Amino acid sequence: MSMPYQVIGEPASTRAVLVHELPHGLSRRVVTVAADPDAAQELRVGTILGFRLFGAPTVAVKPGNQGNGTLDAAALGTRVMTGSYEVVCLSGGASASFAVISPEGLRLRDAGLGAYLGEHLAFTITAGGTAFAKGDGWIVTVPEGDGKAVPWQADALDGTGRVGGVLITRVVTAPGQDAEGQAVTRDAVLVRAGLIIPPGGPAVAAAALAGLAARGLAPR
Repeated sequence: MSMPYQVIGEPASTRAVLVHELPHGLSRRVVTVAADPDAAQELRVGTILGFRLFGAPTVAVKPGNQGNGTLDAAALGTRVMTGSYEVVCLSGGASASFAVISPEGLRLRDAGLGAYLGEHLAFTITAGGTAFAKGDGWIVTVPEGDGKAVPWQADALDGTGRVGGVLITRVVTAPGQDAEGQAVTRDAVLVRAGLIIPPGGPAVAAAALAGLAARGLAPR
């Protein structure tokens, strides 16, 4: 990582967290900070950000299903991606099993009746009055999120649990009104003491630093 440009001529608040970055603003991007619908909020320089990459999943029954059971409570997992997942019955009856296929066509861990907790998705399959038959199934679609920035939270599953960058300008949002700011999202040297890491102890701090490192953001 070559970063010959030292940050000069920037506000003191920015220099308190950003030391070196790529030339021509390549380390930076303008971000839209999502507003709280009910209250004003202030995000300070050094706030670690996540971006809303994924929307809520939707479920559609595959045409021609013979069984009338349901797939409910679809939720995102830690490794979810946008696109359409297929859940397809492999064998029917009381011990029905289902293949779970990712948008890339990879077969994930199989599901059965009851709760399924996978790395990509979670859901519950419930048998109906008519038994499932081989080939029955559903399409679970994960749409793109709105891409807005919020403070990073390690356990969030909509994309905001993945470190996306660090805010280098102060942002204040009025209730229900998004606001823009600037963040470094790749290949920069940061001031460790200037980062705002959410509470949660050493495990959360370690996850934050690992997420930054994965983007080439190096605190020192």
